[in-house]
Amino acid sequence: MSREDKKNSRVTPRFPTQDSQFLEHQVEDGEYINTIRAARDATKRPRADRRAKRDTRVEKKETALLAYGEDIERAGVKDWIASHTSFMLPLHKYRGEITLLEDSIFFRGEDKDTGQPHVLALPLKNVLDLHYGFDDAYRRTGDRGLGLFTSPLRIRFKEGSSQKTIYLWIGFRRLSRTSDNREWFESLSNLKRESRGRNTR
Repeated sequence: MSREDKKNSRVTPRFPTQDSQFLEHQVEDGEYINTIRAARDATKRPRADRRAKRDTRVEKKETALLAYGEDIERAGVKDWIASHTSFMLPLHKYRGEITLLEDSIFFRGEDKDTGQPHVLALPLKNVLDLHYGFDDAYRRTGDRGLGLFTSPLRIRFKEGSSQKTIYLWIGFRRLSRTSDNREWFESLSNLKRESRGRNTR
């Protein structure tokens, strides 16, 4: 089979009745548009885990809180109040673990409200912008500490033909309201510069 054939090849999975019904329920509940999307998402986690285990170039691994740009925009009064309560976490949607490889970022966690697994596999070459600090979407007033001790790490990246934004709190410590975001920002910036340098040689 040629490389092009492998790239375009498709597999028709067969699921046990119980699993098929679960996928259908997710579509009925509005979690997915169709069962194909649901099945595709179900393969992301093991695929990401397999690649992370196979790749020995792990730079960092740490606990993390993650929110997409749309999650911050949709945050309601309840979320705002929770993020300003003593020892509570900053605004976020997912909780889990983030791994930084030489050429990729992997986040593996779950929705803080529903417990649904969530995986993000992000090649560094797709990163468009890195920013340490608050912005027009994730404002300083969105965190109880008001940015006095730490700030969110924003990553803008391309996914297919679209662009997405995530906000991260890495290694966040409730008591001191501090995180390792600045350190990760510097590490990611250095890796991006090294990547650009290799590509221009």
